[in-house]
Amino acid sequence: MVLSFEKISKLIARSLSITPEALKEAFAPALDADMSAIKAFRQEYLGRHIAWQDETYLRWRYDFSGNRTAALNRLWIIKIDGEILGMIGLDYAEFTCQCERIDAYNPLDLLVCTRLDGLGLGVWMSMVLAQEYELLFAMGATKHSKVIVQKLFTPMPDLGSWKYLLRSSRYLQARIPPFILPMVAAVVDLGLGLKRKWITCGKKHTGQFAPLEHFAAHAPALETLINSYNQTHWIMRKRSADFLDWRFMRNPRRTYQALGLLCSGELSAYAIYHIKDQTVLHIDDLFAASGDLKGLQALLASLLEIACAANVSVVSFTAHNETWQHLLIPFGFTFRDDGHLFGVAVKDHELQAHLLSPPHWWVTSCDTHSEGF
Repeated sequence: MVLSFEKISKLIARSLSITPEALKEAFAPALDADMSAIKAFRQEYLGRHIAWQDETYLRWRYDFSGNRTAALNRLWIIKIDGEILGMIGLDYAEFTCQCERIDAYNPLDLLVCTRLDGLGLGVWMSMVLAQEYELLFAMGATKHSKVIVQKLFTPMPDLGSWKYLLRSSRYLQARIPPFILPMVAAVVDLGLGLKRKWITCGKKHTGQFAPLEHFAAHAPALETLINSYNQTHWIMRKRSADFLDWRFMRNPRRTYQALGLLCSGELSAYAIYHIKDQTVLHIDDLFAASGDLKGLQALLASLLEIACAANVSVVSFTAHNETWQHLLIPFGFTFRDDGHLFGVAVKDHELQAHLLSPPHWWVTSCDTHSEGF
Protein backbone atom coordinates (compact mmCIF):
# COMPACT_ATOMS: atom_id res chain seq x y z
CA MET A 1 0.00 0.00 0.00
CA VAL A 2 1.36 3.42 -0.98
CA LEU A 3 0.66 6.01 1.70
CA SER A 4 -0.15 9.58 0.76
CA PHE A 5 1.71 12.51 2.24
CA GLU A 6 -1.32 13.33 4.40
CA LYS A 7 -1.48 9.81 5.85
CA ILE A 8 2.24 9.71 6.55
CA SER A 9 1.97 13.12 8.26
CA LYS A 10 -0.88 11.87 10.47
CA LEU A 11 0.98 8.67 11.42
CA ILE A 12 4.18 10.52 12.35
CA ALA A 13 2.32 13.28 14.20
CA ARG A 14 0.34 10.71 16.19
CA SER A 15 3.56 8.91 17.15
CA LEU A 16 5.02 12.21 18.37
CA SER A 17 1.78 13.18 20.18
CA ILE A 18 1.32 16.33 18.12
CA THR A 19 -0.96 17.45 15.30
CA PRO A 20 0.03 17.25 11.60
CA GLU A 21 -0.05 21.04 11.54
CA ALA A 22 2.38 21.24 14.45
CA LEU A 23 4.65 18.74 12.72
CA LYS A 24 4.77 20.88 9.59
CA GLU A 25 5.46 24.03 11.62
CA ALA A 26 8.30 22.24 13.46
CA PHE A 27 10.12 21.63 10.15
CA ALA A 28 12.00 24.75 9.04
CA PRO A 29 15.42 26.02 7.96
CA ALA A 30 17.88 26.13 10.84
CA LEU A 31 18.93 29.45 12.33
CA ASP A 32 22.24 30.54 13.77
CA ALA A 33 20.86 30.01 17.27
CA ASP A 34 20.42 26.30 16.45
CA MET A 35 24.12 25.71 15.74
CA SER A 36 25.09 24.25 19.13
CA ALA A 37 22.16 21.82 19.08
CA ILE A 38 22.89 20.82 15.46
CA LYS A 39 26.55 20.10 16.25
CA ALA A 40 25.56 18.01 19.27
CA PHE A 41 22.95 16.10 17.24
CA ARG A 42 25.42 15.31 14.45
CA GLN A 43 28.11 14.33 16.95
CA GLU A 44 25.71 11.93 18.68
CA TYR A 45 24.58 10.19 15.49
CA LEU A 46 27.65 10.54 13.24
CA GLY A 47 30.31 10.35 15.93
CA ARG A 48 33.67 9.14 14.68
CA HIS A 49 32.59 9.57 11.04
CA ILE A 50 33.10 13.33 11.43
CA ALA A 51 36.71 13.77 10.35
CA TRP A 52 36.58 17.56 9.95
CA GLN A 53 35.75 20.69 11.92
CA ASP A 54 31.99 20.29 11.77
CA GLU A 55 30.94 23.86 12.51
CA THR A 56 33.34 25.13 9.86
CA TYR A 57 31.78 22.71 7.39
CA LEU A 58 28.20 23.62 8.35
CA ARG A 59 28.81 27.35 8.03
CA TRP A 60 30.58 26.83 4.70
CA ARG A 61 27.78 24.66 3.33
CA TYR A 62 24.62 26.33 4.66
CA ASP A 63 23.03 29.71 5.23
CA PHE A 64 21.63 30.21 8.74
CA SER A 65 20.19 33.71 8.29
CA GLY A 66 16.57 32.59 8.03
CA ASN A 67 16.25 34.06 4.53
CA ARG A 68 13.49 32.00 2.87
CA THR A 69 13.33 33.89 -0.43
CA ALA A 70 16.88 33.81 -1.85
CA ALA A 71 18.31 30.76 -3.63
CA LEU A 72 20.62 29.52 -0.87
CA ASN A 73 21.82 26.28 0.70
CA ARG A 74 19.80 25.55 3.83
CA LEU A 75 19.79 22.93 6.56
CA TRP A 76 16.20 22.02 7.48
CA ILE A 77 15.54 20.64 10.96
CA ILE A 78 12.58 19.19 12.86
CA LYS A 79 12.61 20.63 16.37
CA ILE A 80 9.90 19.78 18.90
CA ASP A 81 9.98 21.08 22.47
CA GLY A 82 13.50 22.34 21.85
CA GLU A 83 14.81 18.93 20.76
CA ILE A 84 16.08 18.22 17.23
CA LEU A 85 14.61 14.96 15.92
CA GLY A 86 15.89 15.04 12.35
CA MET A 87 17.57 17.16 9.71
CA ILE A 88 18.14 17.29 5.97
CA GLY A 89 20.19 19.74 3.92
CA LEU A 90 19.48 21.20 0.50
CA ASP A 91 22.38 22.19 -1.74
CA TYR A 92 21.29 24.84 -4.27
CA ALA A 93 22.46 24.34 -7.85
CA GLU A 94 22.02 26.74 -10.75
CA PHE A 95 21.77 24.66 -13.89
CA THR A 96 21.54 26.01 -17.41
CA CYS A 97 19.98 24.52 -20.54
CA GLN A 98 19.57 26.27 -23.88
CA CYS A 99 20.01 29.71 -22.27
CA GLU A 100 17.40 28.95 -19.59
CA ARG A 101 18.29 29.07 -15.91
CA ILE A 102 17.06 26.09 -13.92
CA ASP A 103 17.06 26.23 -10.12
CA ALA A 104 17.62 22.78 -8.62
CA TYR A 105 18.32 21.40 -5.17
CA ASN A 106 20.31 18.36 -4.08
CA PRO A 107 19.36 16.77 -0.71
CA LEU A 108 22.22 15.81 1.62
CA ASP A 109 23.14 15.40 5.29
CA LEU A 110 19.97 13.43 6.09
CA LEU A 111 19.97 12.36 9.72
CA VAL A 112 17.21 11.11 12.04
CA CYS A 113 17.55 10.20 15.71
CA THR A 114 17.77 6.45 16.15
CA ARG A 115 14.75 6.07 18.43
CA LEU A 116 12.58 7.16 15.50
CA ASP A 117 14.05 4.67 13.03
CA GLY A 118 11.27 3.07 11.00
CA LEU A 119 8.83 5.90 11.61
CA GLY A 120 9.38 7.39 8.16
CA LEU A 121 10.60 10.80 9.29
CA GLY A 122 13.31 10.90 6.61
CA VAL A 123 10.77 10.09 3.90
CA TRP A 124 8.41 12.72 5.28
CA MET A 125 11.07 15.45 5.26
CA SER A 126 11.98 14.57 1.67
CA MET A 127 8.32 14.69 0.63
CA VAL A 128 7.89 18.14 2.17
CA LEU A 129 10.89 19.44 0.22
CA ALA A 130 9.64 17.82 -2.99
CA GLN A 131 6.46 19.86 -2.57
CA GLU A 132 8.38 23.01 -1.66
CA TYR A 133 10.78 22.99 -4.63
CA GLU A 134 10.23 22.49 -8.36
CA LEU A 135 13.27 20.34 -9.12
CA LEU A 136 15.29 18.08 -6.85
CA PHE A 137 18.11 15.85 -7.99
CA ALA A 138 19.99 13.22 -6.02
CA MET A 139 23.67 12.47 -6.51
CA GLY A 140 24.90 9.54 -4.49
CA ALA A 141 23.26 8.29 -1.31
CA THR A 142 24.15 7.07 2.15
CA LYS A 143 22.60 3.99 3.73
CA HIS A 144 20.12 6.35 5.41
CA SER A 145 18.93 7.97 2.20
CA LYS A 146 19.29 5.34 -0.54
CA VAL A 147 15.83 3.82 -0.07
CA ILE A 148 14.25 7.30 0.10
CA VAL A 149 15.96 8.40 -3.09
CA GLN A 150 14.88 5.24 -4.90
CA LYS A 151 11.26 5.75 -3.83
CA LEU A 152 10.83 9.49 -4.38
CA PHE A 153 13.09 10.21 -7.37
CA THR A 154 12.79 9.16 -10.99
CA PRO A 155 15.74 6.80 -11.45
CA MET A 156 18.32 7.84 -14.03
CA PRO A 157 21.34 5.86 -15.24
CA ASP A 158 23.77 5.72 -12.34
CA LEU A 159 27.16 7.32 -12.61
CA GLY A 160 30.17 5.05 -12.70
CA SER A 161 33.92 5.26 -12.36
CA TRP A 162 36.28 5.67 -15.28
CA LYS A 163 39.61 4.09 -14.26
CA TYR A 164 43.11 4.34 -15.69
CA LEU A 165 45.79 2.01 -14.28
CA LEU A 166 49.24 3.56 -13.87
CA ARG A 167 50.94 1.07 -11.56
CA SER A 168 49.96 -2.55 -11.25
CA SER A 169 51.34 -3.89 -7.95
CA ARG A 170 48.16 -3.23 -5.93
CA TYR A 171 46.06 -4.83 -8.65
CA LEU A 172 48.36 -7.85 -9.01
CA GLN A 173 49.10 -8.60 -5.34
CA ALA A 174 45.88 -10.61 -4.94
CA ARG A 175 46.60 -12.58 -8.12
CA ILE A 176 50.36 -13.15 -8.20
CA PRO A 177 52.54 -15.05 -5.68
CA PRO A 178 54.51 -12.56 -3.54
CA PHE A 179 57.94 -13.86 -4.56
CA ILE A 180 57.42 -12.99 -8.24
CA LEU A 181 55.17 -9.93 -7.73
CA PRO A 182 57.93 -7.29 -8.06
CA MET A 183 59.20 -8.76 -11.32
CA VAL A 184 55.75 -9.17 -12.88
CA ALA A 185 54.67 -5.70 -11.73
CA ALA A 186 57.82 -4.15 -13.24
CA VAL A 187 57.12 -5.76 -16.61
CA VAL A 188 53.45 -4.75 -16.56
CA ASP A 189 54.30 -1.19 -15.49
CA LEU A 190 56.80 -0.89 -18.32
CA GLY A 191 54.06 -1.86 -20.76
CA LEU A 192 51.61 0.59 -19.15
CA GLY A 193 54.18 3.38 -19.43
CA LEU A 194 54.88 2.71 -23.11
CA LYS A 195 51.15 2.56 -23.82
CA ARG A 196 50.60 5.86 -22.02
CA LYS A 197 53.37 7.59 -23.97
CA TRP A 198 51.90 6.29 -27.22
CA ILE A 199 48.37 7.42 -26.34
CA THR A 200 49.36 10.89 -25.14
CA CYS A 201 51.77 11.50 -28.01
CA GLY A 202 50.40 14.37 -30.06
CA LYS A 203 47.90 15.37 -27.35
CA LYS A 204 49.95 18.35 -26.22
CA HIS A 205 48.52 21.83 -26.69
CA THR A 206 49.93 25.13 -27.86
CA GLY A 207 48.42 26.78 -24.79
CA GLN A 208 50.06 27.05 -21.39
CA PHE A 209 49.18 24.91 -18.38
CA ALA A 210 49.20 26.58 -14.98
CA PRO A 211 47.93 25.72 -11.50
CA LEU A 212 44.99 27.88 -10.42
CA GLU A 213 44.70 29.14 -6.86
CA HIS A 214 41.24 30.58 -7.48
CA PHE A 215 38.83 31.19 -10.35
CA ALA A 216 37.78 34.77 -9.59
CA ALA A 217 40.36 36.18 -12.01
CA HIS A 218 38.88 34.05 -14.81
CA ALA A 219 35.19 34.91 -14.35
CA PRO A 220 34.65 36.34 -17.88
CA ALA A 221 36.38 33.37 -19.51
CA LEU A 222 34.25 30.92 -17.51
CA GLU A 223 31.11 32.75 -18.64
CA THR A 224 32.27 32.36 -22.23
CA LEU A 225 32.91 28.65 -21.73
CA ILE A 226 29.48 27.94 -20.25
CA ASN A 227 27.78 30.07 -22.92
CA SER A 228 29.35 27.91 -25.62
CA TYR A 229 26.82 25.22 -24.63
CA ASN A 230 23.78 27.45 -25.15
CA GLN A 231 22.79 25.76 -28.40
CA THR A 232 23.33 22.22 -27.11
CA HIS A 233 20.89 19.90 -25.32
CA TRP A 234 23.00 19.63 -22.16
CA ILE A 235 21.62 20.30 -18.69
CA MET A 236 24.69 21.36 -16.71
CA ARG A 237 25.57 23.26 -13.59
CA LYS A 238 26.67 26.81 -14.28
CA ARG A 239 30.36 26.80 -13.45
CA SER A 240 30.75 30.38 -12.32
CA ALA A 241 33.92 31.60 -10.63
CA ASP A 242 32.02 32.14 -7.38
CA PHE A 243 30.69 28.57 -7.40
CA LEU A 244 34.01 26.91 -8.27
CA ASP A 245 35.93 28.91 -5.67
CA TRP A 246 33.33 28.06 -3.00
CA ARG A 247 32.82 24.42 -3.94
CA PHE A 248 36.47 23.48 -4.36
CA MET A 249 39.05 26.11 -3.45
CA ARG A 250 37.45 27.04 -0.09
CA ASN A 251 36.15 23.57 0.77
CA PRO A 252 36.99 22.85 4.45
CA ARG A 253 36.77 19.05 4.13
CA ARG A 254 39.27 18.38 1.35
CA THR A 255 42.16 20.07 -0.45
CA TYR A 256 41.58 20.31 -4.20
CA GLN A 257 43.98 21.28 -6.97
CA ALA A 258 42.99 23.13 -10.14
CA LEU A 259 44.84 23.04 -13.45
CA GLY A 260 44.07 25.64 -16.09
CA LEU A 261 44.78 25.64 -19.83
CA LEU A 262 45.49 29.22 -20.86
CA CYS A 263 45.48 30.45 -24.45
CA SER A 264 46.78 33.99 -24.97
CA GLY A 265 46.36 34.49 -21.24
CA GLU A 266 42.67 33.47 -21.25
CA LEU A 267 41.34 30.37 -19.52
CA SER A 268 40.16 27.95 -22.21
CA ALA A 269 39.77 24.76 -20.14
CA TYR A 270 40.35 23.50 -16.62
CA ALA A 271 40.51 20.37 -14.49
CA ILE A 272 39.95 20.01 -10.75
CA TYR A 273 41.37 17.00 -8.93
CA HIS A 274 42.53 15.64 -5.60
CA ILE A 275 44.84 12.84 -4.55
CA LYS A 276 43.49 10.38 -1.99
CA ASP A 277 45.66 8.23 0.26
CA GLN A 278 48.62 8.78 -2.11
CA THR A 279 47.20 6.02 -4.31
CA VAL A 280 44.42 7.53 -6.45
CA LEU A 281 44.15 10.77 -8.37
CA HIS A 282 40.45 11.63 -8.61
CA ILE A 283 39.36 13.99 -11.36
CA ASP A 284 36.51 16.03 -9.85
CA ASP A 285 35.70 18.18 -12.85
CA LEU A 286 36.91 18.48 -16.43
CA PHE A 287 35.61 21.35 -18.54
CA ALA A 288 36.28 23.08 -21.84
CA ALA A 289 34.25 24.90 -24.47
CA SER A 290 31.64 22.90 -26.35
CA GLY A 291 33.35 20.82 -29.04
CA ASP A 292 36.87 21.49 -27.75
CA LEU A 293 38.03 17.88 -27.75
CA LYS A 294 41.69 18.89 -28.14
CA GLY A 295 41.54 20.99 -24.99
CA LEU A 296 40.10 18.08 -23.00
CA GLN A 297 42.68 15.70 -24.44
CA ALA A 298 45.50 18.05 -23.47
CA LEU A 299 44.14 18.36 -19.93
CA LEU A 300 43.83 14.62 -19.60
CA ALA A 301 47.38 14.04 -20.85
CA SER A 302 48.67 16.58 -18.30
CA LEU A 303 46.69 14.95 -15.48
CA LEU A 304 48.25 11.59 -16.31
CA GLU A 305 51.69 13.20 -16.08
CA ILE A 306 50.79 14.73 -12.72
CA ALA A 307 49.54 11.35 -11.49
CA CYS A 308 52.78 9.67 -12.56
CA ALA A 309 54.86 12.32 -10.81
CA ALA A 310 52.78 11.82 -7.66
CA ASN A 311 53.45 8.06 -7.83
CA VAL A 312 49.77 7.11 -7.62
CA SER A 313 48.42 3.82 -8.94
CA VAL A 314 45.10 4.82 -10.50
CA VAL A 315 43.42 7.84 -12.08
CA SER A 316 39.65 7.88 -11.50
CA PHE A 317 36.80 10.03 -12.85
CA THR A 318 33.16 9.73 -11.69
CA ALA A 319 30.73 10.44 -14.53
CA HIS A 320 28.28 8.90 -16.96
CA ASN A 321 29.43 6.36 -19.52
CA GLU A 322 27.94 7.77 -22.72
CA THR A 323 28.90 11.39 -22.02
CA TRP A 324 32.64 10.75 -21.79
CA GLN A 325 33.41 7.57 -23.70
CA HIS A 326 34.49 9.40 -26.87
CA LEU A 327 37.27 11.08 -24.83
CA LEU A 328 38.23 8.44 -22.29
CA ILE A 329 38.15 5.14 -24.20
CA PRO A 330 40.85 6.25 -26.70
CA PHE A 331 43.00 7.19 -23.70
CA GLY A 332 42.74 3.67 -22.29
CA PHE A 333 40.24 4.37 -19.49
CA THR A 334 37.76 1.61 -18.63
CA PHE A 335 34.28 2.19 -17.22
CA ARG A 336 33.00 0.48 -14.10
CA ASP A 337 29.28 0.72 -13.29
CA ASP A 338 29.59 1.04 -9.52
CA GLY A 339 26.06 2.24 -8.88
CA HIS A 340 26.76 5.86 -7.93
CA LEU A 341 23.08 6.72 -7.60
CA PHE A 342 21.44 9.49 -9.64
CA GLY A 343 17.78 10.49 -9.64
CA VAL A 344 15.52 13.44 -10.48
CA ALA A 345 12.23 14.69 -9.01
CA VAL A 346 10.47 17.26 -11.23
CA LYS A 347 7.25 19.10 -10.42
CA ASP A 348 5.30 20.93 -13.13
CA HIS A 349 8.31 22.24 -15.07
CA GLU A 350 7.95 23.29 -18.71
CA LEU A 351 11.11 21.31 -19.48
CA GLN A 352 9.89 18.26 -17.57
CA ALA A 353 10.31 15.80 -20.45
CA HIS A 354 13.78 17.17 -21.19
CA LEU A 355 14.79 17.02 -17.52
CA LEU A 356 13.71 13.38 -17.28
CA SER A 357 15.75 12.37 -20.32
CA PRO A 358 19.01 10.71 -19.16
CA PRO A 359 21.18 11.70 -22.19
CA HIS A 360 20.66 15.40 -21.46
CA TRP A 361 22.47 15.51 -18.10
CA TRP A 362 26.12 16.55 -17.84
CA VAL A 363 27.16 15.62 -14.30
CA THR A 364 30.52 14.94 -12.63
CA SER A 365 31.84 14.94 -9.06
CA CYS A 366 31.32 18.70 -9.30
CA ASP A 367 27.67 17.95 -8.51
CA THR A 368 28.29 15.62 -5.57
CA HIS A 369 29.31 16.37 -2.01
CA SER A 370 31.16 13.28 -0.90
CA GLU A 371 34.44 14.80 0.24
CA GLY A 372 35.44 13.87 3.74
CA PHE A 373 33.96 10.37 3.64
